[in-house]
Parts: sequence; structure tokens; C-alpha cells
Amino acid sequence: MIVKKIVKPARDNAEFASGIVRLHNSWIDASKRNRDKFHRREAVLITNPDNGQSIVRMAMGSNATPGLSRNAAALDYDAVDALGVGYNVYEGTALHLLVKRATPLDVFRHFWNHPDIGYRTAHQIAVVSLAMGLIGLGLGMVALF
Repeated sequence: MIVKKIVKPARDNAEFASGIVRLHNSWIDASKRNRDKFHRREAVLITNPDNGQSIVRMAMGSNATPGLSRNAAALDYDAVDALGVGYNVYEGTALHLLVKRATPLDVFRHFWNHPDIGYRTAHQIAVVSLAMGLIGLGLGMVALF
């Protein structure tokens, strides 16, 4: 999917806290049967090919967001800032954001380098704890034999 326009999310939506992107309902398949569409709450990678910046957001549909057309996305301010574009991008300008399914590695990288220190630190502590647990398991198995 190529996004050519960014709109502001509605004030009463949860985009400001939950890290989601609102897409037109024609791109969302709630039944999870059509692999050509995004599933609700599926991680998507949004990339700005002009500067190489990318973010991960959860895809949600919406027909209630004003100005949300088939080639538009409703993104919060932090997402717009991370992608290096602004809300003053108009329909006629050459804005092209690529939206695709995020791989587990994309999600891992996103949280490893997350701009919010709470998310980043929690993720890094979890990875280090997993590594230490596996080392401890390996040493325990060696000690048994």
C-alpha cells in the first residue's frame, strides 16, 4: 500500500497513546481471511523511502476519521515526526509512504530502538533476562552430566 496523504487522527481516538495507524476500511480485513489486506491490530511497517525512516504501528480501520481516503493514513504526531514528514502535506505533493506487514524482526528492531525509554528499557531487559536464563539452563544441564 502506498500512502499519499496523512491526516490527523480524531481527538477521541486512542492513537495518541496506543501507537496505531488508522487506514481506510477497504485495506482492513477483520475476519483475517484475505492475505491481501491488513488484519486488525496487525503490526505494519511504515517506511518513508525518501529518507529511510520507518516505524511500526498497529493497523486499524476507520471510516469516521475526516479526510481518510483510500490512499491516506491517520498518524499521530510522534509517527509523523519519526517519519520526517508533516501534517501540512497536501494531496498534490509527492508524499509516498510504503505500508507493509511487519516481520517479527521489524517489531524487534522497533522496540529495541524505541524513542520512549520505558518501552526500550523493558524490551532490552527482557532480552538480556532471556539470554541469562538460557545461559543458566545450559550451565545447569552441564552440571547434571
